[in-house]
Amino acid sequence: MKRLLDEQGRPKFNVSFYALNRRGQFGGASLWRGMRFAVNTGEQASRLVDAAYLY
Repeated sequence: MKRLLDEQGRPKFNVSFYALNRRGQFGGASLWRGMRFAVNTGEQASRLVDAAYLY
């Protein structure tokens, strides 16, 4: 659908994913740069982590 893409064929929207497993490992990713997510493992103070991105 062309209405969802910009002039360069990239999406005009963002999608973010978060993952966590039972061992406490975590990750996040999004389509666009700049997404951050909060993490608190209980071992140190809460912090913001930069997510991986595609564009």
